[in-house]
Amino acid sequence: MPEATVRRKNDPFRQIDLWWNRLAVFATIVMGTISDFWLPPPPELATDNQEFDVIMKPFAKFVITMLLGLMVLPMVRWCCKREHARKWLKVAAVSLVAGIVAFFYYQHLLGAWTVKNEGKRYYIGTELKEESKRFMDRHKEAQPRDLLFNAEWEPLNVWTERSLRRRHLLLSGVYVLCAPIFAIGILATAQLVYCATSKE
Repeated sequence: MPEATVRRKNDPFRQIDLWWNRLAVFATIVMGTISDFWLPPPPELATDNQEFDVIMKPFAKFVITMLLGLMVLPMVRWCCKREHARKWLKVAAVSLVAGIVAFFYYQHLLGAWTVKNEGKRYYIGTELKEESKRFMDRHKEAQPRDLLFNAEWEPLNVWTERSLRRRHLLLSGVYVLCAPIFAIGILATAQLVYCATSKE
């Protein structure tokens, strides 16, 4: 019986499951910290089944969980000593600057690629449909908002589905890729405080 218990403890799959659950908990904490200001892109086109948007946050959490796993080695290697605080200070500073740039870049894309009306955002495509081209020929100074208003706020009646989908995928990609930047900043700051207050 004791041998079976020891075998279960040394089971590599059990250890992987244990560590993954721990990382997932930390990832949930990180996602909870950044979710107050890091909102996912507007929903996908009405023609889709919305599954892509439903899994957006869980996928970002998965990316952060993987990142936490990759960060274990440097966190263990540069830990517990004051001399390591300088390394984490650099990482935290770079992450802070990168995070600020990422935040405003995402907001810029959100403002440039979407139009907000009555609390809802609509994507702006890059390829006009024929009817919209004729409308633009008659109204040279028309803005995307004017096109959407004329189309009863149906983006698919203004732009091609391919161009709208491309904008959505790019914005979603920026959202997912930038989330780890905030996670690294949080981890580096925690390590910085821990190392700076160490007695060694």
